Parts: sequence; structure tokens; C-alpha cells
Amino acid sequence: MGGLTILSVWARTRFGEGKLCMMKKPQIFVLVIFLLSLPAVYGQSILSKKINPDLSSYSMSHIQDWRKQTKADLETMLDDLDAAQKESFIKVAERANSFSWPPLLATVYLEFQSTGNRTNYERLVDERRKILCQLVLGELMEKRGRFLSQIANGLWLTLEESTWVSPAHIVSQRSGAGLPDPTDRYIDLVAARTAADLSFLYFLMKDDLDMVSPHLARKIKKELSDRIIKPYIKDSYWWMSFDTDFINNWNIWINTNVLKTILLVEDDEQQLHAVLRKLLLSADRFIDSYPEDGAIDEGASYWSHAGGELGQLLLWLTSSSADRLSFADQQKINNIGHYIQHTHIADNVFVNFADASYRQIASAAKIWTYGMLFDDPQRKSLSAQMYALDKASFNTSSLHTFFMYLPYIHELDTWKIGQEEKESVFYESLGLSVISADTKGKGIAFAGMGGHNGVSHNHNDVGSFILYHDGVPVLIDVGVATYNKQTFSAARYSLWHTQSQWHNLPLINGVGQRDGKAFRATDVRYREDKGKAFYSLDIAKAYPESAKVHTWKRSFELDKRKQKINVVEDFELTQWLKPSELMFISQIRPTVQGGALIYALPDNRTMYLRFDGAKVRLKVEEKSTADERLRQQWGDYVYRSSVEIIGNSKKEKIAYTMEIK
Repeated sequence: MGGLTILSVWARTRFGEGKLCMMKKPQIFVLVIFLLSLPAVYGQSILSKKINPDLSSYSMSHIQDWRKQTKADLETMLDDLDAAQKESFIKVAERANSFSWPPLLATVYLEFQSTGNRTNYERLVDERRKILCQLVLGELMEKRGRFLSQIANGLWLTLEESTWVSPAHIVSQRSGAGLPDPTDRYIDLVAARTAADLSFLYFLMKDDLDMVSPHLARKIKKELSDRIIKPYIKDSYWWMSFDTDFINNWNIWINTNVLKTILLVEDDEQQLHAVLRKLLLSADRFIDSYPEDGAIDEGASYWSHAGGELGQLLLWLTSSSADRLSFADQQKINNIGHYIQHTHIADNVFVNFADASYRQIASAAKIWTYGMLFDDPQRKSLSAQMYALDKASFNTSSLHTFFMYLPYIHELDTWKIGQEEKESVFYESLGLSVISADTKGKGIAFAGMGGHNGVSHNHNDVGSFILYHDGVPVLIDVGVATYNKQTFSAARYSLWHTQSQWHNLPLINGVGQRDGKAFRATDVRYREDKGKAFYSLDIAKAYPESAKVHTWKRSFELDKRKQKINVVEDFELTQWLKPSELMFISQIRPTVQGGALIYALPDNRTMYLRFDGAKVRLKVEEKSTADERLRQQWGDYVYRSSVEIIGNSKKEKIAYTMEIK
């Protein structure tokens, strides 16, 4: 066995289950020496240190052997799928065989510039990619040639697209938003994903394509070279992270798909080396940007596209090195893999802050990779649970996603679910606490966020918290609406769901939080003792000067056995301007009874949010979600309960309890 399955077999055996230009050889030697001198500047540089020039040369010189074995392995796995699975893929391909390919009109592409709508164009592109994938998989299963003509049609159209870049991302070209400039190549998430899909198509079907026309395969290689490989070598894009400290999932997501592309398709050894060395430095910047505890400030929704993609990158590097690489000794990478497990609440519910959604099906294949790399049955259990929730994740919409799952599909289907144990954790780097009342995810689950308001995909939510019971959201973080032109613009914080007054936070002197790293929590503390967890932080510095606040300390004491949380808001203002308010956001409309907010939960349970009625005034307002993405998460409405603090004292303590009975 070898190729993509080498890592799987190795793990089971061992564990028991900047601008760079094309250069001539002397110049490449100088370039390599120069690149090897850079990692010390950037940080730990795990990849660059692990993959020395000798190992890199070995991998590249044996690339054809690796490809031969990898292709044989994948073909064997396809053959080993049971007859019912194969038949289902073939039936899908039969429907796709009569598909009428939609045109991609310039006017639709321009909608993002004119109206902010990106989805109309992206929907058409996604449909094209899905149909092409369905046809390819049907042909690989059946091997009769009856889908080849339609594959050729879809492939030709894809190769003839003026750009593979999303209209929302083309704004990074020198001329800005609009139609793509043919003289200014850009690589975004969509282009890289398209490249990975086309690389798999070429890798597995070149001989079949040659039966239609040998120019199809040549066209794939040329377009991949012109749109991906040469621009990657020549240009320094922001997401490569060489010239900025702003690093997010784009880095590793694109780098992983570029790695797949060069390993599957590129034959020029100089270009292979040039891409690999630059890619390792860029990916190291991503790893270096993570704190040692492995926390991701983009939230659990982005783990599959960040930490999860890192696992895939390591898998491909290890495989192509003929298992001369191992990352099992890298605790930081292990911690990055743990984040998705530690932020899992129950079923498809995860801790969510910023742009993250509370419901998601995290990538089972990516979680499994970490469970395998670090011999962790609990992560394998979570992976199997995600797969059981959505077996369509072994899908027919993306070739590279399909082949990500294929090596592990039997294990995902048969691994025992329910072995995952919940534990309370504290991520000091984010000031994030995740507290579970029960090791099996039952009862209260609480998460509080410290940190600052300058994270990727930021909402002004420093000090906010969420509360669940048996996986049901009680006090919520609304998340983000459908991405549009405002979402990543100067108008971002005009969107209601990004503002602090629509999070579980105080409105101080009528003033909400501000965005930026300077607006942060201080004195963040966490401890556990005898069935209780204690979490506290001061959020005063998350507010601008106009809030006139000196300190605002929020303290939470969670009694796991009693399913009760005692909270104290201890604050001191420099000036009282108007009544401050505590905001509580929920999917459930509470009733007001004296000094209490009462939330009726499923299974005849009730959450009581109790205050001293002499100190506060309570009211509840309804907010239409309106946006389709928010409606899918929460229904037609969410509710904001305002607890107004009576009086004009500059110094006060407001104590309240959250209890579920």
C-alpha cells in the first residue's frame, strides 16, 4: 500500500488502529538557502524544520512512484465500495447526464459590485462543479464510457471560464471589484478548490479524457499552470501571510488545495520545488499564528476550513514523503485538532461566537485525520458522530472532498459512537471558557468569551456568553447573516448582529462596544473546584471612552450538580449618563414575572433568570431575523430581553441567577 493511504496504514500499524520568480538551478540553490534562513524570523516553523531540503528532494524525485501507487490505491478503494453504493452514484450520474449547463453571464458576476449579491453567481458555479463531480464519480464506478461526453462538456466549460475566482473576492485585484482583469491573476478559495477538483479529474481520468480528445488533458494542465501554479510562484498574495500579521483560514485552505494540485499534476521538478518551499513557509505562518493551546479565534464553524485543513496538509505531506515524516510529537498541532472536540456541545451543536453558526456538521474526515494522527478514540468517536448525522458528507459535489472521505469510509460507518467525553476547558489565549455540567453532554453547557474585538470575523462580543441545556440553545449568539457586500467592509458594524447590544452584554451608559484589538477583556480568570467552575473577566476596556466606565467585572459561578449559575455584575462608572442595561438574547420568547425572566424549554424544563426586582426593570422585544441564513438557524424571530439598572449610582453590584428546573 502507498499513496494517500500510506498515512492511514502507518497510523494503524504504529498506533493500533515576497515575490519569487522562476529561476535556473544555481539560483534555486541560492533561493533554498535564503528560504531556510527565514523561519527563525517567523517563529516555530514546524513544517520548514521537519521538511529539510533532503526530504523535499526525496519526495519530488519519487513523485511518479507515489502517483502510480496512489492511483492504484484509489482505484482499489473505488472497486471495494459495495454494489449498492456504486449503484447510487451511477444513478446520480445518469440524472446529471442530461443536465443543461447554465451560462455564467458577466451581468451576474457584476451583481456583487452593483448590489452586493454574490450568491447568484456562486450558486451557478457550485451547480456546475457538482454536476461535473457526479458525472466523474459515475464513470469511475461504472467504467463504460457513457458519461464521457457530458464530462467533456462540463470540463470544457470550466476550463473556458474567464475566472475561477468568486465575484466577492475579485476585489483584491489591482482594479478592484467588477469583472476579472485578464492580466491580473488572483488565487482565492474558490479557484483553489476548483484546481483541486480538476487535479483529481486529470489524475484519475487522463486516459479516458484522451479517448475523447488528448487536448482536454493538456488544457487542464495549462489552465492549472496559468491560473494557479505560476501565479503562486510569482506573486505574494495577502493570504500567504508574508507581509501581514492578519492570518486566517484562507492561508491553510488555499495552501492545502495548491499542494494537492502540484502533487497530482505538476511534472516540472523546478516548479514543484518552488511551490513546495514557498508553501511550507506560508503554512508555517499559519501554524505560528496559533497560540500554543490551539484555539481558533474564528470559532468552531471555521475549524473545518482552518485546523481541519491543516490536518489534510500534513496528511498529504506525510504520504508524499513515503512516511518519512511524522507530526505525532507536535503538541501544538494536537491542540489545534482538539479545539473542535472541546467546543462541541451535543449532536450538531457547537460553541459559536463572531461569524460562527451554532449548528454545523463538522468535517468527519478532517476530525478522523487528527484522531488517527494522535491515536485519539474520542476524536474518532466525534468524527463518526458527525458522519452519522450527515452521511451525505461522503458526497457527490466535490471530487477532492469525496476522495478525502474514501480511505476512511468503512471506519466512519462502523466506529462506535458515544465514547466522546465532555470536559470543561479554558483557552487562555482567547479568554474562552467552555464548561460542561456532564461528561456526556447532558445538562447545562456554558461558554464565555474574553479576548478582544480585533479577531478574524469579529463581532463586538467581548465578555458575552452562551448557555445551552441538553444541547438546546437558551441564551444565544445569533451569529452572522448571509454574506454580502457589507459583511467585510467599513459598514460591517452597521449590521445589527455584529453589534454588542445584540449579544449577552451590558449597554453601558447607553454605549456599546467598539471594534479593534484595543477593545479587550482584562483580568480573565478561570478555575474549577469540587463540582463548581468559576469564570470572571473585566470588560470595561472593550468599551470606548464615551461609555464612562472604569471597571465592569462579570463573575460566573457554575454549580454543575444544581444546574445553576450565579452571576455578579460588579461595575464602577466614571460618570453616570443614563441607565445601563443588561442584554440577553434568546431563540425562546421569555415571560416576565416580577424580577424574573422565564424561558420554557423542551421536555417541560424551565430556565429562570432571576434578579432583585427592586434594582431592575425588565422588558422583552422581538427581532425579525429576515435573512435566510439566520432564519434557518433560529426561525423567524429572536428575542432581546433588556434588564435596565434602576438608579444613577456610579458604583453597583447586580447579582442574578440562571437556574434550570
